[in-house]
Amino acid sequence: MFHGRSSVGCAFCACIFCIALLPSMAGATDFQTAVKLTLNESPEIEAARKDVQIAESQFKVVVAEYLPQLSGLLRTGSITEDYSDSSDTYEETIASLHLSQEIVDVSKYYSIKKAESEVDVAKAELENRKQTVLLAAAKIWGAYWRTLRQLEVNDENVSILASFVEGTELRYEAGELTLADVQLAKTRYEAALSQRNRFLRNIAAARDNYRQIMLAPAPPDIALPDIDINSYSLPDDEQAVSDHPSIRPLKNQLEASKMDVKRQRAGHLPTMGLESSVSHQTSGEYASARYPYNESTIGLVVEIPIFSGGSVYYSTDRAQSAQGSLLARIRDLHDRLVRDLNTARTNYSVNMDEMETARLQVEYAERTLEWMQEEFKLGTRTSMDVFLAQSAMIDARLQLTVVQEEGFTFIMDYLYALGILPVTVEDAVNTN
Repeated sequence: MFHGRSSVGCAFCACIFCIALLPSMAGATDFQTAVKLTLNESPEIEAARKDVQIAESQFKVVVAEYLPQLSGLLRTGSITEDYSDSSDTYEETIASLHLSQEIVDVSKYYSIKKAESEVDVAKAELENRKQTVLLAAAKIWGAYWRTLRQLEVNDENVSILASFVEGTELRYEAGELTLADVQLAKTRYEAALSQRNRFLRNIAAARDNYRQIMLAPAPPDIALPDIDINSYSLPDDEQAVSDHPSIRPLKNQLEASKMDVKRQRAGHLPTMGLESSVSHQTSGEYASARYPYNESTIGLVVEIPIFSGGSVYYSTDRAQSAQGSLLARIRDLHDRLVRDLNTARTNYSVNMDEMETARLQVEYAERTLEWMQEEFKLGTRTSMDVFLAQSAMIDARLQLTVVQEEGFTFIMDYLYALGILPVTVEDAVNTN
C-alpha cells in the first residue's frame, strides 16, 4: 500500500521541482556572462556613466570661459530729438563686433583644474560602483547556487529513503523486521518530503533575490566559477588600500578641493585681458550730414580687486574646511579598508581549512552509510543505525554546500578588499 503512495509522492514532488526550476525566461548560466549583463543593465552603473558625461560637459563649459569671446551687436531704428521750436527724426543704425581674451586670470585657471579633477572623481566613482555591483552579484550568485545544490542533496535523500521504505516493508512481510522498523522508515521519508518543500521555498526566494540583483531571470542551474587567487599578482596591503576603488573618488575630490582653495585665494589677485571692438554708426550727431561713423578700439584691461567685503576670505575659509573634511573622511575610510582587508584574508584562509574538513566529513559519512546498509542487510545493524548514518551523510553534504558557498563569497570579499575584483571576474572560468 505504501509502495503506491511512495511512487505517487515522488512523481508529485518531481513535478513541483520541475516547475520550480523552469522560469519563464532563463538568464545566463555562466557567471561572467551574467555579471556583464548586470553591469550593462544596472541603473546604478548607468547613473554613474551619466555623472561622467555631466562632469566632462562641465569641464568643457569651464574651459570655454577661458577661450576668446566674440560677440556682435546690430541695432537699428528711428530717433526723434525735440527742441524748443522744432523736432528732428532720423534713422539710426549701429553695428559692432567685440572680441575679448583673458590673458591672466588665476581664478579661472584653477577653475579649469578643479573641473578636470571632478571628471576624475566621476570616473573613479563609476569604477567603484562597478566593483560594488560585482560583489553584490557574486554573493547572490553563490546564495542561489547553494539553494540549488541543497535541493539536489534532498532529492537524493528522498530517493534513498523511498527505496529503504520499500525494502523495509518487504523484510517486514518476510518476518525479518518489526512494524516499528516500517513506521520509522516511513517517518523519515515523510520528514524528507517536508524538508523538500522548505528547500523549494528557499529556491523561490533565492530566484526573486537573483532577479532583483542580477536584473534577469534566474537560470535553471548555475555553477560556481573556479578562481585561483594564487594565479594573480596580488598587491601589498598598503597599495591595495591606498588605491582601492572606494577611496579613489575621495582622493580625487581632495585634489578638486585643493584647486578650489587656490581658486578662492586667487580672488585677491588682479586679472588682465585683451579687448578689441569695431563699430559702424550712421546716425547721431552726423545724422544731418549722413556721414558714416566708424570706430575701432584695442587695449589691455587690468582689474585690481581692492575690497570685496570679505567674500574672498570667507570663500577661501569654506573651501579649506571642505578640504579638511575630506581628509578626515579619507583617513576613516583608510582605516576601515585595512580592517576589512584583514577580516577578508582571515575568512578566506580559515575557509580553505574548513573546505578540506567538510569534504573529508562527506567522504567518511558516505562510507559509514554504505557499511551500515550492508550490515543492516546482514542483520547486524538496526534500521535506526542506518537512519542515523543517513542523517549524518545528508548533514555533511548540506554543510559542504554551505562551506563551498562561503568559500566563493569569501574569495569575492577578499578580491574586493584588494580592489581587484573586476580583473579576476573577467578571468573567471566556470566549473561544476
